[in-house]
Amino acid sequence: MLNYFLKYLEEKQNKMDKKVLEKYGLKTYFFTTDFYRRLVGDPQNKYFMTKFKDVSNDTRVYKGEGNTIMDRFQKIAFAVVEGVGSRDGKDVDVLKLVMADTRLKTICLYDPVAPRVNDLDENGLRKEQPEENKHIQAVANYLESEYREKANLNLDVFGTWIMKIEDCTPTQVDEMTPLFVAYYIYVLLKGLKLPFFKQEELSRFTANLIKLIS
Repeated sequence: MLNYFLKYLEEKQNKMDKKVLEKYGLKTYFFTTDFYRRLVGDPQNKYFMTKFKDVSNDTRVYKGEGNTIMDRFQKIAFAVVEGVGSRDGKDVDVLKLVMADTRLKTICLYDPVAPRVNDLDENGLRKEQPEENKHIQAVANYLESEYREKANLNLDVFGTWIMKIEDCTPTQVDEMTPLFVAYYIYVLLKGLKLPFFKQEELSRFTANLIKLIS
């Protein structure tokens, strides 16, 4: 469902005025869960060794100084796979969103999985530091490798970009994470910030998404 929605957004964006998208920093490159699985291998590993050679050909048309995806797009959306959850005895993918902003030089993780009590400090905040998160690390590694290969230049993402784990409305249900990631992207590409959550808006978005993929 999510990958279909990303393809729809890509096609819709291609029909829009690129100057308007660029003016508001909304021109976006979309990476699917299939890309992410090839990049990191088993998503349930505690740490990732990114496999850049397995995905480098995906962006072959964006090559040369000033022509990489970091130059041509203001946002890069990564639909990331956290692992496999369960619903009614069936395996379901647990998904998250990592959004890189090439203008602001930020990498932000939007996690629809509600944190466990052990993941929070005494103030109710996540203990994990953004730079320690394996998905943020994987995306940062990818961006550095991509720029080095396609532009033949170094890009110090780890040293100069800001990394964040953003606050967003979570769900308690594993099978709902693809829907929530799709909704996060929908909100962010409207130029809004999370947490932005209205039940009626999510319900309307869900109904429209079902129509789109049916």
